[in-house]
Amino acid sequence: MAGRAAAAEEIRQIADKLKARKYGSIRVVDVDGELAIDQDGDAVLRLRLTLSDPPGDDATWSLDDVDALQQEAQRLVGEVDAELPFVVTELYPESPDSEEDTGDGSADGLSRALDADPES
Repeated sequence: MAGRAAAAEEIRQIADKLKARKYGSIRVVDVDGELAIDQDGDAVLRLRLTLSDPPGDDATWSLDDVDALQQEAQRLVGEVDAELPFVVTELYPESPDSEEDTGDGSADGLSRALDADPES
């Protein structure tokens, strides 16, 4: 893979393709990305996806829809540049007052919602 300028162009291509379709109830509203180094010192492509709010009164998106979106993101990264590193996706709701948004720029609220036991 080329330098950061090339990575920015590749991220734009991935973003355009992710925003071109829906993933179940999920629509990708915005994509931001960067090359980063993980805790093991390995390069990762971090994609921050802003998604349409969960449908109706749902607290979060369908896990099947999230899985389909993440699989498509990984596939698109390989399609755009097979040398791009492992992809980490961070998901954020479109509305800032959504329950998933913790207000501190983290995805902790979403993680809690996705990990919540649906039986409780």
